[in-house]
Parts: sequence; structure tokens; C-alpha cells
Amino acid sequence: MDAKAIGTFVSEHPNGVEIHMTDGSFCHVPHRDYLWFTPAYGGSESKIGRLATSLWLHDPDRDETRLVNALLVKEILPLQSNGKEKRKGRAA
Repeated sequence: MDAKAIGTFVSEHPNGVEIHMTDGSFCHVPHRDYLWFTPAYGGSESKIGRLATSLWLHDPDRDETRLVNALLVKEILPLQSNGKEKRKGRAA
């Protein structure tokens, strides 16, 4: 999945999302502040804003932060305000 699309989807769902990976693992992201991207490369300002294919995810349920390749994201499901999955409005 495209890293920019992941960031956009997470930003559009303030109640959080659950990110499912191709290996069957998943990560709860309760708010967009629990997900961040690194620039593809540093240097001149003209290149700032371009995102790498990797992102950092922090899952507070597991107290775990991990580096994830965006291309290995299978789907993203929005969470309801109570933190439960809802199947409507998938990003895949």
C-alpha cells in the first residue's frame, strides 16, 4: 500500500485504525500521532515532504513500536470510538 494513502486514511479516522499486515499480524493505531513517516532522503529542502516506503507504528496495547514497510500493509480498518473494529470503510 502507498505510504501517503496510509497517512491520509489514518488522518481521516480520528477514532483510530487497525492496520493488518500480509503476514497476518496487526497493529492498533488509536490516533494519527501513533504513526509517523520518515523522509525518503534528507538534504535539500526541495526533497522534503517525499515519504519513504516505511513507517513507524506504535501500538499502545502492546507497548510496542515497530518499523513497517508500507508495501506489506494488507488493509486498514477504521475503529469506532470504543476502540472496536468496524468493517465499513476499508482501505486496501
